[in-house]
Amino acid sequence: QLYFVSTSLPRIIMTLLKRSDLDEDGEDRGYRFLENTLIFIARSLGTGIETIPAMLDEIFTQRAQPFYTFGSGGECCEEIIDGEPGRGAEAFEDAEKIRRTVFAEVMARQYTGKAPRLSHVEGRFISNINSFGRCCGFKCIKDTIMDQKPPLRASLIRSLVSPVHEVKNFLTTDFLDWFAADVFPQIPNQMLEMSHEELKVEFRHVSDVIHNLCALYRLSSDIDAPEVVDKLKLELALKGFRSPYLERRLTGRGD
Repeated sequence: QLYFVSTSLPRIIMTLLKRSDLDEDGEDRGYRFLENTLIFIARSLGTGIETIPAMLDEIFTQRAQPFYTFGSGGECCEEIIDGEPGRGAEAFEDAEKIRRTVFAEVMARQYTGKAPRLSHVEGRFISNINSFGRCCGFKCIKDTIMDQKPPLRASLIRSLVSPVHEVKNFLTTDFLDWFAADVFPQIPNQMLEMSHEELKVEFRHVSDVIHNLCALYRLSSDIDAPEVVDKLKLELALKGFRSPYLERRLTGRGD
């Protein structure tokens, strides 16, 4: 079973997402498989298996995935009739309410990316995001991140934040307010308190985490978010500049 989850299932996902020749029935079965996989991932995030977050990141990454890029999209997508926009923390945490909460919507915000939107597959893609959220997937991600204590495992936090960042343009503002309200101030501040030796090992992961969290926080409803983000990035850059490790790299010296 561990071999299947750590090796076989990731290969199956990658193989499916590389397919560009599926007919409508094949696409429908493909999306249903991805939905069931996301439900499995949501229920397995707490197991500590390293490939679980990586699989989530793969499924949530639209760009350069032939299955999304060349798919017809068909007409199968979620009808949000009984769904409710998230309002307050309970909508994303209460076991009953979370089953009806809308985590993502088509055109949740104006898209500003350079790559074209894959509008023909958005309905199904977003349905899968909501399925993951309603199985407490995002709640598990947030809880796991918030439970981290120093010394932080920056690589683990990166693997958990990255999938959320991948789908940021579909996520509702209410969800981003709930997710970023706690995660953004705590994790970056703890990372800024890391020693130079810790940063030496984790600097790339730390940079990625802060970059992704800043992008998510900017999309929240906090009007001060841009200023707070810019200040945090400046503090990280200053800490890196003061690092003896960085100084050695700039002068061409090794350890």
